[in-house]
Amino acid sequence: MSMEFTDKSLRYGWRYGGKMGISMAATSADYFNRRGSAFCRIESGVARMCSSTDTVLDGWLQGPKETTQGAAVVLTGGKYHVITDPTAVFECPADESAASLARKEGESCYVMESGSTTTWNQKVKLATGDCATNLLLIWDVDTTNHTAFVSINPSKYDYN
Repeated sequence: MSMEFTDKSLRYGWRYGGKMGISMAATSADYFNRRGSAFCRIESGVARMCSSTDTVLDGWLQGPKETTQGAAVVLTGGKYHVITDPTAVFECPADESAASLARKEGESCYVMESGSTTTWNQKVKLATGDCATNLLLIWDVDTTNHTAFVSINPSKYDYN
């Protein structure tokens, strides 16, 4: 199922499976980078980008396109589509070498973040040992582009 993309402005996100979701306001303090993952939590009726300390996920926020190429944009607090379908599979950048990614289908990984404000980015990282935050399951990998096709681990899905 791996596909090779050569466009460096590739927008990661939903690739197959269900796409059911909800329209949700987003926190105005969060940044979204289309060259990163967009896993989110829903708290008090508002979506926020998840961090490496979260232990459950609610879905994937379909964020806006940035106006400055490569820079993250601040979410304005407007409404965005959050994919909450447990069968959805997303393509995400991986913070791993090609050799580390090879043959990892069926294993788990977690969400990691780096940078701040306009350089903020979210990627997936392979789990080591019995990590409590193995939020994602790997369906496929693309070692050429260092991406992983992942779904939310059913045991870590927060069914609000």
